[in-house]
Amino acid sequence: MKIYLAGPEVFDINALEIAEELKTICRKYGHEGLFPLDNVINADSKKELSKKIFDANIKMIKKADAVIANLNNWRGFEPDSGTIFEVGFAYALNKKVLGYIDNPEKSYLEKVVENAETKNISPFILDNNEKIIEDFDNPVNLMISESTDIYSSFEECVKAL
Repeated sequence: MKIYLAGPEVFDINALEIAEELKTICRKYGHEGLFPLDNVINADSKKELSKKIFDANIKMIKKADAVIANLNNWRGFEPDSGTIFEVGFAYALNKKVLGYIDNPEKSYLEKVVENAETKNISPFILDNNEKIIEDFDNPVNLMISESTDIYSSFEECVKAL
């Protein structure tokens, strides 16, 4: 099975080493990992590069049988927005979508309350911008939780396939 490896790891300084670790786990279970940086892209401008990266990743997701996404918080309380796009795109293509997150048993609400200033206005809990914090006992937003099988590690996702 070909598995598209979605996540913010592409922004890590050692992204290629991380990719190899993830691909090794995929091979261990008889699968092939497809990492966005596998695409070799040349461009003359940032705009052209951006478009070519987008097109290459879309093509790779279409080629994949499944997507495994890192859904851990990225620059805040939410997963990386590019990863979330890829999850939604894969779901729309009827691909199998799995995700991993540290502490999936902890709800999104619990994570925010533990790490930010909140206000309780029964029956809601508000963030510091006075916006309601989603409370469905899911580890991430309900749209991701309902479209994605969520596990506590990348390897658990691969095993589940």
